[in-house]
Amino acid sequence: MRRCLAYLVVFLTLSISSSFASSLDIPSRGKGISFGNSKKFDGLRFNLVDKDVEKINGINLTFWIPKKNPDAVMNGLAVGLVGLSARELKGISFGTVGMAGEKITGLSVGGIGMAAGDVEGIAIGGVGLATGDIEGIALGGLGLASGDVDGIVIGGLGMVSQDIDGIALGGLGVGAQDINGIAIGGLGIGAQNVTGLAIGGLGVGAQDITGITIGGL
Repeated sequence: MRRCLAYLVVFLTLSISSSFASSLDIPSRGKGISFGNSKKFDGLRFNLVDKDVEKINGINLTFWIPKKNPDAVMNGLAVGLVGLSARELKGISFGTVGMAGEKITGLSVGGIGMAAGDVEGIAIGGVGLATGDIEGIALGGLGLASGDVDGIVIGGLGMVSQDIDGIALGGLGVGAQDINGIAIGGLGIGAQNVTGLAIGGLGVGAQDITGITIGGL
């Protein structure tokens, strides 16, 4: 018990001073296990607040709200107990409250929400999800807003995207410029061009339609 408390004191001391970019790296600087705000590291890293991080390979655990990390790249498993922020996240990334990144590749989960540039893989925002282009699967608990989509997108209440190639599901509605594939909106669908299957609980509105459309009313 005393040993655990001692380790905790060391960790907190180093983490609080993380704004000065100090860290304890074992067995050597830059590799192994790191306590504190190491900017470049390969291995297992623990930090209180991420600031000006450059590149982390391995497992990263951040305990508090991150500061600005405009150049940060995190490869592997990245977990933010409050939030997570980096320029690029590759692998598995999780932010209990939320997360943000210019490019996210792999599996990413924002407990409440997620804001990202381009997404490749699987992205989940507990309440909402806002991204650039999506290649893969994206889910926003209440809503989803994105650029172009190539894959499957789901908005609990509704979703809005630029062009959709694949499958789009909106609890209340789906809005897009062009839809190629399958779109289902609980109340309705609004698009400029639809090619494929479109189903709106109340109705479907589009300029050009090629395929099958179903409007409840």
